[in-house]
Amino acid sequence: MSATRTLYWLLMEEVSTSFIPAENDPMPLPLGRFLPPIPVGMVRAWLQERVSPGDWLIDPLGSTPAVPLEAAQAGYRILVASNNPVISFMLEVLASAPKRADFLAALAELGSSRRGDERLEQYLQGMYQTVCDACGQDIQPQAYLWRREEKVPFARLYHCPHCGDQGERKITDKDLERLNRIGNDALHRSRAAERVRLGDTVEPAAEEAIQAYLPRPLDFLFTVINKIEGLTISKERRKLLTALVLSACDEGSALWSWPSARNRPKQLGIPPQFREKNLWLALEEAITAWTIQENPVPLTRWPQLPPETGGICLFPGRIKALNDLPEALKPKSAIGAIPRPNQAFWTLCAVWSGWIWGKEATLPLRKALERRRYDWSWHATALYHIWTNLYQRASAGFPFFGVICELSPGFLSAVITSSEAAGFHLKAIALLEDEEIAQIHWQTQPLAKTQKSQEENLETVYREAITKELVGRNQPAGYTTLLAACLINLSQKKLLSIQPSGIEPDALSRVQQPLDRLLSDGAFVTRYRSQVQSIEGGIWWLRNAPPIPDLPLSDQIEMEIIRLLHKKPEISLKEIQAGLYPLFPGLKTPPTALIQACLASYGELLPGEVGVWQLDPSETAPRRRKDINEMIAIIQSLAKKLHFTCRGEETLEWLDETGHILYRFYIFASSIISRYVIQPGKEKDIHHVLVMPGSRSNLLTFKLREDPRLSQMVQSGWHFLKFRHLRKIHERETLTPSQFFDLIGQDPPLWEEPKQIAFF
Repeated sequence: MSATRTLYWLLMEEVSTSFIPAENDPMPLPLGRFLPPIPVGMVRAWLQERVSPGDWLIDPLGSTPAVPLEAAQAGYRILVASNNPVISFMLEVLASAPKRADFLAALAELGSSRRGDERLEQYLQGMYQTVCDACGQDIQPQAYLWRREEKVPFARLYHCPHCGDQGERKITDKDLERLNRIGNDALHRSRAAERVRLGDTVEPAAEEAIQAYLPRPLDFLFTVINKIEGLTISKERRKLLTALVLSACDEGSALWSWPSARNRPKQLGIPPQFREKNLWLALEEAITAWTIQENPVPLTRWPQLPPETGGICLFPGRIKALNDLPEALKPKSAIGAIPRPNQAFWTLCAVWSGWIWGKEATLPLRKALERRRYDWSWHATALYHIWTNLYQRASAGFPFFGVICELSPGFLSAVITSSEAAGFHLKAIALLEDEEIAQIHWQTQPLAKTQKSQEENLETVYREAITKELVGRNQPAGYTTLLAACLINLSQKKLLSIQPSGIEPDALSRVQQPLDRLLSDGAFVTRYRSQVQSIEGGIWWLRNAPPIPDLPLSDQIEMEIIRLLHKKPEISLKEIQAGLYPLFPGLKTPPTALIQACLASYGELLPGEVGVWQLDPSETAPRRRKDINEMIAIIQSLAKKLHFTCRGEETLEWLDETGHILYRFYIFASSIISRYVIQPGKEKDIHHVLVMPGSRSNLLTFKLREDPRLSQMVQSGWHFLKFRHLRKIHERETLTPSQFFDLIGQDPPLWEEPKQIAFF
């Protein structure tokens, strides 16, 4: 363990810890759009610093295969409690690391089976077949496009393998004729409903899920499911085909908004415009997601155990059903990706389980079918029961490392409130707000020591937390950050006490309402982005902030990135994050977007490498010193040309013949304007000019956009002048004072969309 991170973890009263950087993007899992998108490497890094390889872990949430797979690959044994048959099945298949050739062989056997007089593959492809507009050849389209209230599709998406024609093309009469050949839709829907029929209380939810399928994909799915059930094939091959069908069940729903780059539905609501995927192509394409594991991971079903070298023990049920573990199997830690409530996924999992494995497989998810709506209070209660059952099986000081993805204020409140109520005390937290990820470390605490009256004024506690957080970063902060600061303060003061009888129904509202009142108090804070109606979209700064000697957080981060680029000739994003995160722990984790803006401003990608940076040759200290000296000389020369007196060294002033200061020039090579702009007593009758390299334009614009307080300040008499523009002004043969004033505003910093950068 590094000395720096050890220090942060020992200073538990501060609660902050450095954010653990990812090694890679989230694992591209099957059904990944419904799962917590936890980046690769976080779990492994946390475990390697705190738990010995071979020790037992427990994942009481079972929300994604990514967590146990990463832990097992790192040499740990992990017990996973999974009540969801779909996730359990995914974990079993992925752990076996099936090969692409095995999937292709299984799919070929399915395709070669007969449906009447033709091969099944031919029949299934025929359901989607279309004709290329350009060459007239029969082809397989990628998808058909629909509008929610219409009875037929309006377009096709295809890429013709014969002539290369591709894109969105209008629907044809032949396409509609083929669509009308689909069999009895009512029969298919009746069969789909029958396989999940568990009683009157679940029928509405099952019906809603089935309505998310058009007739053609429903016909396709049940044709394939029925055929697989009737095939005489090996158990392993049946499992592989089932995996592909599971992916097709997802691809076949109408929950794919078009056009949209982000399809992560939480509710069973058909979008206004959606795509209907060609499910034969979906079966073929799904192979990639199911073969992401290079090497198999030992996996057993409880009570059989994996080897001491690492592996997964799957318990197909809730943690409360897990009997007391022998002492030798007591876990040393719990880990997990904390899921958001997802009515769409949980309902669909229940329905898919029934379709694929029969009614009995639906039983564990019956409650998902009975409940149609979820709120954060419900989620807090559900999490509380998981925490409580884990607490009953844990020893004193038992650690839990949790990752929250797709973070939101309600989500954070539900997690912290429920965990504290169940006896898991917040020990450390790190928040990467722009990527909506929080990493939290809890430890169990004795019941008696956490009981404390909650009569203390919460607004006083919150006022203290908000002031400390804003002063500590010296720049405005958003709602989630300020809420996290308040929750930390509540936890430290033991005001989120253990509640053995259950979490109170109004627990979340009691936590967030005082914050909302404070953030609406104009005498305490100033709200920016007030055009956003939701309070959660605001950003705040103190109305009467004390003098703060430190630079704003974004400026401090910029300075450290400059140091890192100078220190190491070649450096990756992960190395930059590893250098930055310990310096800015907890709620001050450097945003990835800011790091990217700094790298684009000061660095350049190393040719031939992916995600490796080097300092731009024009950004070396000698080069920039030369530029600054040149700018000083130009400003002095211009003063003489305009008949002004110039005085000063790096901060230059122009004076008229009466000795009155007209202009003050601040010359620097960074985008750190706060040291000039945030200062008391700025003379209002002087033109203040910030002279900087043009390569800072994007970075400065980004920082002004993220810090509206600073943006507001520069609008009161500040001018931006780029090095290159100053050179052009100096080259003019004729120049008057009024012309100079007009010219300095003609090349302001503007945001230009950066090129997409591959970090990994």
